[in-house]
Amino acid sequence: VCERLKRLDLSANKLSSAEGIGGCRGITWLSLKDNQVSDLAPLRRMAQLNVLVLSSNQISRLNQLEKVAGLNSLIANNNLISSFEGITGLAMLNSLVLSHNKITEIAGISSLRNLKKLSLAHNQIRILPDLCAHPLLEELRLNDNRIMKVPPTIDRSPALKLVDLGRNRLFDISDVQNISQCRRIKNLNLLGNQRLCNGEGYHEKVVKLCEGLEILDGKRLVEKPGGKKKPLGRTDWNLEAGSNWKPGKYESIEKSSIPLLERKKHQ
Repeated sequence: VCERLKRLDLSANKLSSAEGIGGCRGITWLSLKDNQVSDLAPLRRMAQLNVLVLSSNQISRLNQLEKVAGLNSLIANNNLISSFEGITGLAMLNSLVLSHNKITEIAGISSLRNLKKLSLAHNQIRILPDLCAHPLLEELRLNDNRIMKVPPTIDRSPALKLVDLGRNRLFDISDVQNISQCRRIKNLNLLGNQRLCNGEGYHEKVVKLCEGLEILDGKRLVEKPGGKKKPLGRTDWNLEAGSNWKPGKYESIEKSSIPLLERKKHQ
């Protein structure tokens, strides 16, 4: 039976160890979400894994995953992870979610050239580095960090469609000018950067700079008479939704349709 097993969901089972599943080497989808696992050594021989969900555990290191070379999606938000050690060689990764951890810098992931989604929200990151090594990147979520500047080289990720830099420390409209060079941007969140968002004419300046923008700060934009855009209403997007999350995609959904407690859990 174990040899034929392809999908295994062990979420919320109060597990303190992943021992016992390492022998199920044919598994392609595995969730250990909402447990107390700290050691990933039993997973290192699971070479068939494509999707691995490790959200809300006690994991501090990912180095045991370095041989899981076929991994496409790694969701490990709400852990104790402080670096990218162990996953820098996972060249097939297209979705990486490490929000709500202890990461202080984005370093050592230039080899992950297939990334389409990168979520590092709620960490302690101060510098947004050059992203030229990620030409396929479509979603960049860095809200709730300590970033003060957007580098002009952000346009070296030409596929970017969604950028979330809400609740950082941005203060200059030049950061928006740099973001606007990514011509495919459709969804931009800067809410919570007080000095920037409270500046005179903030909304009009952002909309003018980012001509193709459809959603700004959680509000969908619509055309007004005269060709100008105005906010229509607040929307939200799916973050780390565990087993229901589809790697590499996002969808805008009405915030009112999400239970309050569920929304807070993913913010």
